[in-house]
Formats: sequence, C-alpha cells, structure tokens
Amino acid sequence: MIDSLLGPALGAAIIAGMFSLLGFGVSNWFAERTRAADRKHASDMRTNDNTEWYRRAVFEKRLQAVQEEHVWLMKLFRALNLHGTVKDAVQLRDLANEARAWYDENALLVHGDQIPSSSSFVGAMNSALRASGDPDHGYAALMACMEADKENRARAKRLLEAGQRIA
Repeated sequence: MIDSLLGPALGAAIIAGMFSLLGFGVSNWFAERTRAADRKHASDMRTNDNTEWYRRAVFEKRLQAVQEEHVWLMKLFRALNLHGTVKDAVQLRDLANEARAWYDENALLVHGDQIPSSSSFVGAMNSALRASGDPDHGYAALMACMEADKENRARAKRLLEAGQRIA
C-alpha cells in the first residue's frame, strides 16, 4: 500500500525510519535504566562510606574519652597521695570538681550507648571531695579511685577489642 502511494524506495525509507526510531527509544530506555542503577549504586556506596566514617569517628571519640577518664583518675591518685596540707586540700577539691565537670560533659562518650544511673568515676570524685575536707577519708577515696580505675581499664579493653573488629 505504501509502495503504491509513494514508491518502493520511499516506503522502505519510512519503514527503516520507524524501526530506527523504535531502536532509538528502546536504546534510550535501557540506557536510562542503566544510569538509574549506576546512580543507585553510587548512592549506596556514599551511604556505606558515610556510615563507616561515622562509626570510626564515634570510636575515636569514645577512645579519647576513655583515655581522658584515665588521665583524670591518675591526677586524682596523685593528689590523694600528696594530700596533707590545706593547700593540697584546696587543690584536691578543685581537681575533683574539674573532673566531675569533665565527666558531666563526656559521660555518654565514656559509657557508650547509655549513661548508667551510678558511676564509679563520680563516686571517686565525690569521695575525693569528701577527703578534701576530711583527711581521714583519704583511704576510702583511694579505694573509690581504684574501683573507678578498674572499671575504666575494663571499658578500655572492650573498646579496643571492638576497634579491632572495625579496622
């Protein structure tokens, strides 16, 4: 029918053009599907990279907080061992207050997913505060510090073991 109206060459050209348009449409459809899959894959990779970065950053911050907790405890041990004069008592009180303020700002990092209702670190700071006013309480404060140090070392060990699984 097209041959009788337009001639055989023109009819063949129209049919070829239709197949060409059909091929172009199918090709574009597959190309768009491929681009969409590539965009999805790239998005998933960015999400995985961001998640991994966040996990590592939180690990590093927690490790730093546990290390700082250890430093505070060592400072407190030294202060309790040197405690004996009024000047030492004032320094002990100031140190315990500074350590407690630090803990209040870093408790979530120190403990991880939840802050406990009681903390041996806070107990040690409270005991040191009491010892600053009552030298007879110095031994009890040292025992409280030792308990906090034991808890800190266990926390550091767990954290480092978890870090080996992250790396």
